[in-house]
Amino acid sequence: MNFNLSKLTQNEDGSSRKLLTKADLGIMLAITLIYAVVAFSALGAFDNPQTLWNASSVDESVTITFDQPHNISKVFYYGGICKKQNFTVQYYDSNMKQISSQSVEYKLNTMFRWQIANAVEAVNVSSVTIRPEEAGLVLMEVAFVDADASSDGNVFIQPSGSYLLTNESKREENTALIDEQETVPERPSYMKGTYFDEIYHGRTAYEYIHGMKPYDTSHPPLGKIIISIGIRIFGMVPFGWRCMGTLLGVLMLPVIYLTGKQLFNNTAIAAFVTAALALDCMHFTQTRISTIDGIAAFFILLMFFFMFRYVIMVRDDVEFRKTLIPLGLAGITMGLGVATKWNAVYAGIGLAILFFGIHIVKLMSLKKNPGSSGRKAATPFEKYLKNMPMLLLFCVAFFVVIPSIIYCVSYVPHLAPTGYSLDAVWRAQTHMYNFHSNLNSTHNYSSEWWSWPLIKTPLWFHVNIHHNPGMAENIYDFGNPIVWWSGICAVLTIPLAMIVNRKARESTAAWCILVAFASQYVPWIFVSRLSFIYYYFPSAIMSILAIGWWFWFLNEMTEKIENEKTRKIVRLVLLAAGIIFILIALYLFWLFFPLLTGSEITVEQTTYLKGLLNMK
Repeated sequence: MNFNLSKLTQNEDGSSRKLLTKADLGIMLAITLIYAVVAFSALGAFDNPQTLWNASSVDESVTITFDQPHNISKVFYYGGICKKQNFTVQYYDSNMKQISSQSVEYKLNTMFRWQIANAVEAVNVSSVTIRPEEAGLVLMEVAFVDADASSDGNVFIQPSGSYLLTNESKREENTALIDEQETVPERPSYMKGTYFDEIYHGRTAYEYIHGMKPYDTSHPPLGKIIISIGIRIFGMVPFGWRCMGTLLGVLMLPVIYLTGKQLFNNTAIAAFVTAALALDCMHFTQTRISTIDGIAAFFILLMFFFMFRYVIMVRDDVEFRKTLIPLGLAGITMGLGVATKWNAVYAGIGLAILFFGIHIVKLMSLKKNPGSSGRKAATPFEKYLKNMPMLLLFCVAFFVVIPSIIYCVSYVPHLAPTGYSLDAVWRAQTHMYNFHSNLNSTHNYSSEWWSWPLIKTPLWFHVNIHHNPGMAENIYDFGNPIVWWSGICAVLTIPLAMIVNRKARESTAAWCILVAFASQYVPWIFVSRLSFIYYYFPSAIMSILAIGWWFWFLNEMTEKIENEKTRKIVRLVLLAAGIIFILIALYLFWLFFPLLTGSEITVEQTTYLKGLLNMK
C-alpha cells in the first residue's frame, strides 16, 4: 500500500499517468518559495523580554536606580500573564524623597505587548519604584525615556541597577525589569507585541508550555499546541508565536497545487489556482497572525485533497485496497481539523456527502450495467457490494475512532494543571457549546454570512497608536477583490453550466468543489451568533478551485471547435485571460499590502486604500 504521488491519477484507459511532472514540481516550488520569503519577512521580532517579576504581594516592590538624576517623559512597560490591574510608579530624587507618583493601568489585552505611559512630574529623578496594587502583577521589562534628549525619537535612560524589596522588607538584587533593555523598541508596533486574538491563542500556547491554567477554553486545543511549537523553538517572541501558522499558510500552496492538478490534470490551471491563493489577501493576513483559523483552514484543505483523491480513484475503478489510503488520510486530517476548531465539522459533512455520493453513483452504474463473469464468478456489482462491510468498518475506524482519539489526546496539555480525565474532556465540550450557543455580544466589525464574499466588512486586526506624525499603521483582514468576487461568481455559475451541459454535469471536479464549498458556507446561514468575515476563508479557498474549474471547462469546450487554428486562438485567449487575472490579483495584493502587514504609510494613503473597499 504505497501512496506514490507519481501515480495518483489514471488515464481513461486505466493506465497510470504521473500527477507531477518536472515542470509541475518547478512551478509549485517556485510559487511556494517566493510566497514563503514574503510571508516570513517582517513577521515579528526575535528578541522580546523573557525574564519577569511576579509580585507575590502588594508589599513587594522593585526600585530601579540611575547613575545621575534625569527628567523622564515616558515609561515603557511590557507585561506577562496576569489579571487586569493597576500598578504604581513612584519617582524619587537622590535623597530618596518622593517627587511624584502615578497609577498605570495594565489591561488584559496588553499582555506581551509594549505599552507607554506618560510620566507625571518626573523631574530630577534618581530612582523609580514600581509597586503592585494587587498581588500577582507580572511585568517583564520597563524602560524610561529621557525628556532632555535632543533626538526626535525616544532615547532611553540606562539604569545603573535594580533591587527588590520583599514583603519582609528584605532588599534583594533583582534585575528582571532592566536586564533586557536591548529589546525595548523605539516605538511599539506589531513586530514587538501581540495584536487581535493573539492575546488569547498565543497566550494559551505559552500556558500549555508552562503547565499553567489555559485562558482560551472556547476552542479545542490542537491549534494552540501547534502554535506552541514555534514558541518552544524561538521563545515567547512575535516570530515564535506566529511562525507555525505562517508555515502552514506556505504549505497550503503545494496542497492546492496538488488538488488542482488531480482535479483538472492541467499544469497551467494548477499553477493558476496556486498563484491565486498565494495572492489572496486573507490567506496572507490570516496565516501570519497567531490564531487558530489559518491552521484549521490548512487541515480542511488537506482533508478535501485526500477525499477528492479518493473520489477520483473510486470513479476510475482503482483497486479497493489502494483507495483506502487517501480515505484514511482524509479521516485523520479531519480529526486534526476538528481538534483545532469546530468549524471543521462542517467540512466533515462535506466529506461524508462526497463519500456516499460517489458510492451511490458507482452502485447505480454497476447495477445498470452489471456485466457477466460466468455462472460461478461474481459480477462487478456483487464484488463491489462485497467490499462494503469492510469499507464501512474502515470509515468507523478512521472517521470516528481515530479522530476521537486525536481529539481527546489534544486535551492532555489543556487539562494538565487540573488533571486529565475523559469526564474533564466532556465538561470542556459542554463549556464550549454553551459559550458559542449563548454568545450574544456585538462587535463593530462583525458581518452577515451573505456579505463575506462581497468583502463588505473587512475586519480591523490592528492599529498602532504609537505611529509617527502624519503616518498610520493598520492591519485589515479581507480577501483579494478579484479573487473573491470572481470566486463566488464561479461557484454560483457552475450549477448553471451543469443544467445546460452534460460534460459539466458529469464533471467529478465540479461536484467535489461545489460540495466542499457549500458544506462549509451554507451552515453559517443558520448561525445567528456573532460572526466575522474570516469564517469564509476555507470556503474562499474552494471558490478559487471553482475559478480553475471554469478555465478547465472552457478549455474542454474548445474541443468542439473544428478549425484547428481557431481552436488554438481560443486556447491562447484563455491562457491570456488567466495571466491577466493573476496580474490584476498581483497588483491588488501589492496595492493593499500596507494594510495587510501594518506597514507605515501616510494617513492620506490609508484613507484612500480604506475607501476602495469602504473599510470602517
